[in-house]
Amino acid sequence: MQKEGQKLLKRDRSNDSSKKKMKLKQKLYQKGFTIDMIQKFIDEEVLDEK
Repeated sequence: MQKEGQKLLKRDRSNDSSKKKMKLKQKLYQKGFTIDMIQKFIDEEVLDEK
């Protein structure tokens, strides 16, 4: 999950964080990850970026 999420974050270079989060959620959900796992990953990444 972490590896896949990091790869997707690097690919998406848009400045709009809400669009980036939505695309990330969609792509990870399509790959079969649960919503809870995806949200936890996004929460951790947002904290790391600040």
